[in-house]
Amino acid sequence: FHWNGAITAVYNFTARKGLELECRFSRQGQKTEYYLSQYYPSGSGLQDTKIISNLKFDYLKVPILFCYMSNTEKKFAFVGAIGPQFNNLLHGVLEYNDGEDKSIDATTFYNRFNFDIALKLALSFKLMSNLELRSGLHFDHDLNSISKDSNRQMYNFCDGFEIGVNYHL
Repeated sequence: FHWNGAITAVYNFTARKGLELECRFSRQGQKTEYYLSQYYPSGSGLQDTKIISNLKFDYLKVPILFCYMSNTEKKFAFVGAIGPQFNNLLHGVLEYNDGEDKSIDATTFYNRFNFDIALKLALSFKLMSNLELRSGLHFDHDLNSISKDSNRQMYNFCDGFEIGVNYHL
């Protein structure tokens, strides 16, 4: 479980259709546990060492989404948005423990920039004529591998619940 935060601006072409631009900070990661078998010829033989690793990424994400709102005149409206998302890896670290705590800079192994497809599904509740409460689900999935190693394909998939207050100018 990780958190993120965003600032969003929407330009409406019509009452129901618009273009949404967002600037989102996203903390992502992956935790794994595995055993590494090592042979010690000095007499202790084969031993398993438990390795715990935690990969942490901080991204600046910029989605540009086409959005549609079902009915802007009613109290409740369904909102859907889809489009490309551009990601910039700001920071990455791999923390691991193989008997002692260690960490390395992970940005040397992962691409700084990658490209996603983003989707939002939300419900909007009109509080006043120019103010609404919106909550829904956000999904994004990489279209290219984040790994610099061509033999190791790795893709981010993020989903989450978001809630926000929108003010219409």
